[in-house]
Amino acid sequence: IVAPNYIEEIRKPTHLPEGVWEDVVAQNTTTISIDYYFNEEYLFSFKQALLKSNDNYVDNEDAPVMNIKIDGNDATVVEYVNKKEIYIFWNDGAYSYHISSTECDTDTLVEYAESVK
Repeated sequence: IVAPNYIEEIRKPTHLPEGVWEDVVAQNTTTISIDYYFNEEYLFSFKQALLKSNDNYVDNEDAPVMNIKIDGNDATVVEYVNKKEIYIFWNDGAYSYHISSTECDTDTLVEYAESVK
């Protein structure tokens, strides 16, 4: 896979409950950020960005970190227990992805991440 210089293909979660809608918060040639809602209730945020040579750093103090696979790619799950936030980071060799929520549990967020197409 060759990492593109701009977002050639927008990828986003495809396996969502009926009635979930998206609000595109930002979109340009290097990033797209989308918030997802059910009715008027916030569910989660998703971001697709160009791969960068630097790594993502996360504050994992007081936060368990798990390494999992998303569609065969290495991913990192960080759960901030005190803030009730969950973050999942991964890349597929072409783009980097970030999905986060204060409303979904880890298993649900992983399901959404695994449905990114």
